[in-house]
Amino acid sequence: MRISTLSCFAASFAILTVGTLAGTGCSDVNQLPTAARVRSVPALSSRVPSAHGIVIRQRVADKRARHLTADEIARVKSLRGTWQWAADMHHAVMQEAIHDPSLSGLRQQRTPAERCSIALHYLKKHYPDVEARLGKHNSAAERTAAINSLASQVGACPASQSQASIFAVSAPRLAVSARSVRARTSVIRTASGTINTEQVTNAWRDYVVAMSADIRAAKDLGDATDIMDTYLATASADPDVPQASLALIAGTIDLATSSANEWDTFARPHEGSMFMWGWLSDLGDWVAGVVTSDLNGCIDGVNSGWADAAFAQAAEGLCFGGALFGSIFAAI
Repeated sequence: MRISTLSCFAASFAILTVGTLAGTGCSDVNQLPTAARVRSVPALSSRVPSAHGIVIRQRVADKRARHLTADEIARVKSLRGTWQWAADMHHAVMQEAIHDPSLSGLRQQRTPAERCSIALHYLKKHYPDVEARLGKHNSAAERTAAINSLASQVGACPASQSQASIFAVSAPRLAVSARSVRARTSVIRTASGTINTEQVTNAWRDYVVAMSADIRAAKDLGDATDIMDTYLATASADPDVPQASLALIAGTIDLATSSANEWDTFARPHEGSMFMWGWLSDLGDWVAGVVTSDLNGCIDGVNSGWADAAFAQAAEGLCFGGALFGSIFAAI
């Protein structure tokens, strides 16, 4: 089923919230990942930067080599924090999942079906909070359809009979219909003017996919933060990035920053002062992988549907929902 209404986006938004929660973490001695439980992060569909995304990566690399100017730092600071509510919700739900005794800790050997079941449990529990945020009150059927559709688009849940056993209803992979193509290429009216949804999301996607690839190779939290700040500064100075795209990029970075801080906080006490991300540390590689899964989930969330109105709010919800779903899938 394809979701193209704001109410569906609200549901998608909820999904992401649930996903990240289960996967995020703060320090918890009782959940120290042991050698016996170490495993690689399950990857969602890979993301390859576009031709323009490759150009953006080079611009960012050049700017990082020179370091941000005082004006660029101030500009980045002014753009940050637009999705603080999402970061706060992300943290709250993650903490609940991290301390959930029924999960027996993170980084467990679980099947995709088990991970999906856990994510959906949290999603259904916290969905009313997401609806309240978006000012929507969906019926039970609309809520179920929206949750299933987003999970299907993210691609983290098993298909066919396994999916049916988890969702109680089938949720086939989303198909692009003529109507969805029209929605993706249409110009919609907002309170501040008109928005070409295709242009806005393409610009946002070019930056976010490229940033995700760079964060996957980050050495530590400071390096990841510097990468995100530089991408935001670069987007802010890019004349080809619409203001609506810049707002989405900044909000996505708010979510990714929250994820990076939470996972680093969770892992660092167990690794010592020299804790590094990436291949030098299995746990550090896991942290980078979960943060990247957050971003990939966000991308899939936005891809799962479009709104005919309130575009920015809908895209925000879709990104949030997808990111959380991707995070929990990778973390638990």
